[in-house]
Amino acid sequence: MSEQLAKDAIAGNVIYTFGSFRLGVHSPGADIDTLCIGPRNIRREDDFFNVLGDILREHPEVTELACVPSAFVPIITFKFADVPIDLVFAQLAESVILPGLDLSTESIINSIDEKSKLSLNGCRVTDSILRLVPEVENFRLTLRAIKYWAKQRCLYSNKLGFLGGVSWALLVAAVCQKYPTAPPSKLLCMFFIMWDSWNWPNAVSINNIKQSGNNMNGVMPIITPSYPQQNSTHNTTQSTLYQMKEEFRTSRAICTDIDKGLTSWDALFQKRSFFTEYRLYVRINLTATSEDIMRAWEPFVESRIRKLIGELEKTVNVKYAIPVSANFHDPDGPELNSNFFLGLITEVNTVNGSQSIDLSLPVANFLYLVKNSGLFQPDDMGINISWVSRKKVPDFCFPDGRPKRTRKRKRVSTGTPESKKAATEAGTTAESSADGEASGSTETTEEPAEVVEVPVVPELQEIEGAADHWSAAPTTTQTTTKKPKVTLMSRKI
Repeated sequence: MSEQLAKDAIAGNVIYTFGSFRLGVHSPGADIDTLCIGPRNIRREDDFFNVLGDILREHPEVTELACVPSAFVPIITFKFADVPIDLVFAQLAESVILPGLDLSTESIINSIDEKSKLSLNGCRVTDSILRLVPEVENFRLTLRAIKYWAKQRCLYSNKLGFLGGVSWALLVAAVCQKYPTAPPSKLLCMFFIMWDSWNWPNAVSINNIKQSGNNMNGVMPIITPSYPQQNSTHNTTQSTLYQMKEEFRTSRAICTDIDKGLTSWDALFQKRSFFTEYRLYVRINLTATSEDIMRAWEPFVESRIRKLIGELEKTVNVKYAIPVSANFHDPDGPELNSNFFLGLITEVNTVNGSQSIDLSLPVANFLYLVKNSGLFQPDDMGINISWVSRKKVPDFCFPDGRPKRTRKRKRVSTGTPESKKAATEAGTTAESSADGEASGSTETTEEPAEVVEVPVVPELQEIEGAADHWSAAPTTTQTTTKKPKVTLMSRKI
């Protein structure tokens, strides 16, 4: 490239933002998604990762640099003046990148490689969302609320199989399209009604363009609105879908109570107590010998935990494996360590009557996948997978202090005042389960079935087009199944 062409390229607008920052819903401390556009003679491996990577590494304001060329979308992550940046690269066919380049045209992606298409897709999707929602400010305010709700309820993580920023934005955009005149408060409630009632895996799309068959795959397909269309939720598992559906249902009921004046908005945004919900947890403990190695090791394993979830879902007596969308540092462990947790929902095998859970096979399969990936360095990276009971969840999982265990009295609803009175006089209670030891092989006692009252709220079709109307709803009872006596076989690597 001649000196003049180089100057022309530098003068062009070659940096674009996308994602939450571009949508106007960026929160403090969140990553800024950034796209670097380069002409055809700038190569991804040699120039973007090596040359630019070295320049950034030497810059005094840059810290925590990590180059990940093997990622699904190749990326450089770093902090610039303590601001986290996610930088991706697209190589265009043009010899010079001129100012004012329109990334929304389909012609721009016809002559570029697949990785560049993936990198460009972030900007194209963001711009399409802003173009397709009827009232941008209502969309932004509603999306801010949903993002906060998702983080409070431990549902904000594309890597772990929940939804990332783009997917949540697409779900909010679909609600805004369906109720174009509704204020943000009603859009928020309609969000939970609409997605609680949705028949997954029917695909969600906010743009009426032809979809390829591959986009329809997955348990919760949410399709991006720009060409080439993609499923933004390809990481979602049966377990994470189950948890999101549970949260949609619960939040829908809370919104009904809010409308009836029975509770406040605080109830909707209450922080979830993940480590008190399950009787059994799987712990994935990571260690590394340097900060640079940990910056590569931790996100690599995190992005593959969904594979372990899939293995656990196939395990006898395990129904779901629910991840928590956060990692934790053990202050009593090695200096560089990171811990991820999965909560297990168990069930009795009705075919052979087995009441044991053997984690050795799913753990072995997952470790084989991780250790044979090409990134694993046995001398510098460590991984240990074990199980822990609810009683023995480490204190570092409770940054605000471990909650006190309380005996809860379960109400039995039989539909008649007489039977309710009889149940009350009989002192019907359900005690929380007795947990096992911290690790190894043990048995836990069988818990009685619980009868809980579940509010029934209006179906979506009952309030179609009536954003301001809410109706009262009766209550019904739902009985959970008995939990098995579980013998866990721990495999410690």
